[in-house]
Amino acid sequence: MCGLPGSGKTTLSGKLEYENNAVRFSIDEWMLNFYGETMSREEFDERFERCEHMIWKTANRLTQLGGSVILDFGFWKRERRRNYKTRITETGAHPVLYYIQVSDEVLQRRLEARNELLPDDDDVFHITEEMLYSFIAQFEPPTEEEGFEIVEVKS
Repeated sequence: MCGLPGSGKTTLSGKLEYENNAVRFSIDEWMLNFYGETMSREEFDERFERCEHMIWKTANRLTQLGGSVILDFGFWKRERRRNYKTRITETGAHPVLYYIQVSDEVLQRRLEARNELLPDDDDVFHITEEMLYSFIAQFEPPTEEEGFEIVEVKS
């Protein structure tokens, strides 16, 4: 899954999980369930790396057993996508990148609505408008040159 917060990655990955008899791994769910939401940037990065390592180890084993996995990570940066494409290809699996495109205005509205519901849903991070625009500035849209089979989803 490739897209910004609020784009619909988790919703789509949940749907694909059932349609394709796959196992979905959401890095946000792991982070929040193991560590909660409040932490320093340094703690976040270190904990993210731990969760990512265990998710990859488990996902890799599942693909070796013939299973399908969905990585709900966001994949904002080309280099990260490239690294995962190599890793996935080395397992013998076929990487497909679902790129979910949403306008900045829609993202902002969705995140405002999602943030209002957060006390009832502890599987997503609270994201402020300032954070969203920081994320938008960091996002690198995927291109065909990256070599993925890309499924573009306009949401």
